[in-house]
Amino acid sequence: MLVKSCPEGLDGPQTASLLIGGSRRFLEESFVDYIEKVIAQRPLEAALGGSPSIHNKIRSFLKLKFSSSKNNPDYLEVYNDDAIWAHMYYLLRTGNLKEMLKYARAIEDAVADSDPYFIVYLKKYVDSSDHTLLPSDRERLQSSFNAMKSSPSSIDPYKFAIYKILGRCDLTKKTVPHTVRTTEDYIWLQLMLVRADESADVPAASRYTLRDLQRLLLKFGPKHFDPHGNNPLLYFRVLLLSLQFEQAINHLVQSEVYQVDAMHFAVALAYYNYLRRISPEQTTHYADYVSVVDDVSYLDYAKLVIHYIRALPADAIEYAVHYLITINTGGTTAAQHQAQLCQSAIIRVLYESREYAYFLGDILKDGSRKRGFLEQYYGLLGFKSKDEFVFGTTKQLADKSHKDGRLPDSVLLYNLAGQYNSVLKVMIKQLGEVLYMHNNRGAMAGSLEGRGDRGGTLDTAVGNPEDVVHIAHAVLKHYESQDHIYSQIDKGNVTTCHLLLSLINFVQAYSDGKLELALSIIQNTGLVPFDCDIAEATRKSEQIRDMDPTITRNFADILLATMDIMSKLYAGLKESPYLDATRQANMDKLRRSVRSLMVFAGMIQFRMPPDTFARLNRIDAFMN
Repeated sequence: MLVKSCPEGLDGPQTASLLIGGSRRFLEESFVDYIEKVIAQRPLEAALGGSPSIHNKIRSFLKLKFSSSKNNPDYLEVYNDDAIWAHMYYLLRTGNLKEMLKYARAIEDAVADSDPYFIVYLKKYVDSSDHTLLPSDRERLQSSFNAMKSSPSSIDPYKFAIYKILGRCDLTKKTVPHTVRTTEDYIWLQLMLVRADESADVPAASRYTLRDLQRLLLKFGPKHFDPHGNNPLLYFRVLLLSLQFEQAINHLVQSEVYQVDAMHFAVALAYYNYLRRISPEQTTHYADYVSVVDDVSYLDYAKLVIHYIRALPADAIEYAVHYLITINTGGTTAAQHQAQLCQSAIIRVLYESREYAYFLGDILKDGSRKRGFLEQYYGLLGFKSKDEFVFGTTKQLADKSHKDGRLPDSVLLYNLAGQYNSVLKVMIKQLGEVLYMHNNRGAMAGSLEGRGDRGGTLDTAVGNPEDVVHIAHAVLKHYESQDHIYSQIDKGNVTTCHLLLSLINFVQAYSDGKLELALSIIQNTGLVPFDCDIAEATRKSEQIRDMDPTITRNFADILLATMDIMSKLYAGLKESPYLDATRQANMDKLRRSVRSLMVFAGMIQFRMPPDTFARLNRIDAFMN
């Protein structure tokens, strides 16, 4: 039934006419199948013979039909052995117009006895590109039709139906007695009578458009065709054949039995661009997928696909992605909107599944990049190039992973996007959180007891701190070993990462009671001055202003821990029973270092909580 879409779109009269013809041919071919099935059920009575032409099939079908109707009063008065009008009607019903004309000419005398102008009308109807008679011919044919209406009991119902179709007569009445018995017959008759579009000059009584038929069928509703509600496919077929694709999908998807079928019909229709999709401004109710504006139906296709994939098994991510790609298939007036819906839906699924390496690619140990499964579909996803796809998709996922504290994911994704400095920034933020956690939850709690909360909370969930430190070491090692990466990254970010790692080691050693190791680590960082050089203290205090916030945020704790370490080391030396020059020299050195740190702390006092500076003063007073 489907034909490839025309440039004019679904609402263009040319496309609508093609689709009406497609629906009609489907019903005609289906009726041929029905005829063959009836004959096959009673082959001896049908006596088809060895030449199964369409004429012989119809003769056999009529033979069976008439013989089964002997006790039906409707047929007794109108059928004879020849049944020429019935034969012509079924040639028309099966779409064999040219054979109908040949048959009429072969029995011209019999036809002329009934109407000498009929073959003229029929030829003009067959030869017309849109099967429409000229107004003059239609007017004469309608006169004959009206004469038949005046004495219906003596008129062959098949002849009556043929005249109605050829002349589009009495369009206020949508059916024909006796000949239209099934829903398929009814829809076929309507498709023979309607036109995709008609001029406004056509009188109202002679107008019957596709839109008129669609309104009528929607008004009937599913209960008219399926009173018991046990055959949802019937009304679905009615809507589909009348080109109400959005309403057809919406009707079928309401049935749990046919939701899979509804989805796949929708995919096919979306591919051919035969679905009107809702605009960004439109919405649909939860149970519905259709919005009707000015008598025109629009389908929320993206919502349909997203709801459908939610029912797929958890391990069917690849299938889910394939369905989501169809959101951006078929040209639409809001193509950019559809592309954005498609991309955001896929990003959501990938974020939930976290199977980034398979779908988006991976960075191998040698630094080369392994392509992901989705890269081949970059055009269908609305991207202009593979690079744009990789960057656009991974960047969004990386930003979201970073925001939600998924460190390994954000590192992988920023790497795939080539955003190496972003990786370092993520690492800096995460390492800063680890340092903050150690400062506030580690062994320092006892020595710093009673400080009170400085204010502020963790911005993100850092997960396992050991994993953060391990990933940071691995990332730095990889970046520093790859010249093409190292040349692109901000060396200041590298320095900050190394400094944070050192500070984490410092805090960990302090928490473990390894005071001399901790003091050695902090000295090696060069972060604080340990001699009484005022110039050096001034220079380092100015450096603090330019340091990353993750360091300045933790600096008060670092400084207090350093002072506490020296205080404890000093107390240990002071309590030693052995008096020697080495011990005295070490005590003097510690006092000078504490004095130097106090001078330094005074220079940055405005950057520290008041209680921290007070504690530093107490330690200084104890030692000096």
